[in-house]
Amino acid sequence: MMPFRQLFDTSSTTFTCLFGCFTFRDAIIIDPLFEQHTGRTALLKALSLKVKYTVNTRARADHVTDSWLMKDSEAAKITRSDNYRAEGQFNWCQLVISELASAQ
Repeated sequence: MMPFRQLFDTSSTTFTCLFGCFTFRDAIIIDPLFEQHTGRTALLKALSLKVKYTVNTRARADHVTDSWLMKDSEAAKITRSDNYRAEGQFNWCQLVISELASAQ
């Protein structure tokens, strides 16, 4: 079973998505929002999941990422989508597909 949560932030009207794997206890968070870090960390703890990757699909003034907090607290790797050009980050889609394929 793969848990999925879509978290909505009313102040920025943006979504953060969480995908997890109960087998490996890993999670991927798409567009993590800085203001929701504490609540999302509590949710991850309740689900017994550890963030392996954060995925940033965009850069917007009203959606400040907390990928760097996830990197510091959980050693999560920071990734990006193809449409979001940020130096020092890599293509998440290719990475996730290759990791999922190797886990089979």
